[in-house]
Amino acid sequence: MARRARIDLKGHYYHVVCRGQRKNPLFFSPDDRQKYFEIINELLMETDIELYAYSLMTNHVHLDIFRNEYPLHKFMSRLNTKYALYFNKKYNLVGHVFQGRYKSFIVLDNSYLVYLIKYIHLNAVRAGIVKNPGEYKYSSAKFYEGGKEKNIFSIKKLPIFKDKNKYLKFMNSEVAEYPIYKDSIGNKDIYLFFEKRKPGREKSKFKEKRKQKINIKKELKNILKKNKIQYETFIHTKFSRKNKKYKQFVFKKLIKLGFTQADIARLMQCNKSTIGRILK
Repeated sequence: MARRARIDLKGHYYHVVCRGQRKNPLFFSPDDRQKYFEIINELLMETDIELYAYSLMTNHVHLDIFRNEYPLHKFMSRLNTKYALYFNKKYNLVGHVFQGRYKSFIVLDNSYLVYLIKYIHLNAVRAGIVKNPGEYKYSSAKFYEGGKEKNIFSIKKLPIFKDKNKYLKFMNSEVAEYPIYKDSIGNKDIYLFFEKRKPGREKSKFKEKRKQKINIKKELKNILKKNKIQYETFIHTKFSRKNKKYKQFVFKKLIKLGFTQADIARLMQCNKSTIGRILK
């Protein structure tokens, strides 16, 4: 069964989660975490992706990312691939480092962003590593509490939490965690409203080629009809000296209409070089 297409639209925040293969550790030492930060810093400089919160646990990672023009899937692919290459080389391992594709939840209502930040920063507390979020040095909690950020140089704060007192008050309050519906952060009604108005996916190369094949077939039939040549005979007749001239004539007509030798070769189910020889 085909995997469900991931939502990757610009102008939205995303909660991204990456887990180690079979829940195995992603980080064995502080140096591993520093390498991960190094790769993120490098990619943030090269792209217009924005990072608003993070937490690096032993076997998984949480990121709060805002997607501009640069696709989220490309950013995450480069990040995970670079780190996996480093990890396998350092520990002399082979195979997958991460458990399948990363998970991403699109934030459809920005009012839930405060809950997302809280969820990410409380990871180390829930795991029993620290008592207070700001004590964990591999998350952005200390930065939100007013401390200096030492890991991600270009990290940003949510505007509502630029006042650290508002942030601390919210972290100490008892509020429900953000709701998740399918692959989004928000309730069911918001998700269904979004689905109806979501821009359509770009057509794949396969679909474009299929459409092109239909167009060239249509034009070919028109040319053959005008010259009283049967379509089936034309398609199934072998390439021989006897019919080379009218094939050459037809192919030149198709070239003039804007189709390429590769387009014709796909239609005729032969090599591009064969079409080139006939045209010469």
